[in-house]
Amino acid sequence: MEILAYVALLGLLATGVAVSSRMVHDGRSVAAVESRLAWLDAAARRASGVAGGPVTMSFDLTHQEVALQIAGRTPDRASYRFDWPGTLRLQQAWVGGENVVLGDAVVRFGGRGQSDTYGLEFYDQRRGEARWLLVAGGSGQMSALRNRSAMKGVFDALSRRNLD
Repeated sequence: MEILAYVALLGLLATGVAVSSRMVHDGRSVAAVESRLAWLDAAARRASGVAGGPVTMSFDLTHQEVALQIAGRTPDRASYRFDWPGTLRLQQAWVGGENVVLGDAVVRFGGRGQSDTYGLEFYDQRRGEARWLLVAGGSGQMSALRNRSAMKGVFDALSRRNLD
């Protein structure tokens, strides 16, 4: 039993090294976007508890930007936005089971920092590769997924769970 636990631990460590080296090879732009999104998601979750009104994060697939709007703030501090680096394109977004390919995908944050689970598909034009990022609605934990069907599978499972 101890040997099995040891082998499992080594497997987890090897996976962590592989993921870390993959991020280095994918370049700074992808890592920077993931870092900014993690910060923005955390800021939205914190703000939702004290804003006294709605907090939303909008992914604009047409103009390739993300914006955070916090109610109750003065107009010059009402939002934070950033554009994706030139080599990345936001191809699709999934929010609460809805798949958005044009226009805005809007994530709404509740008073305790919760949101719908959402997913993003980026395409790195320089590398010719797609990347999928899943964000858990309850915690904001981000996970990289292997492909579009994995992302679709998560949202299919979530919608089935909501129907039960």
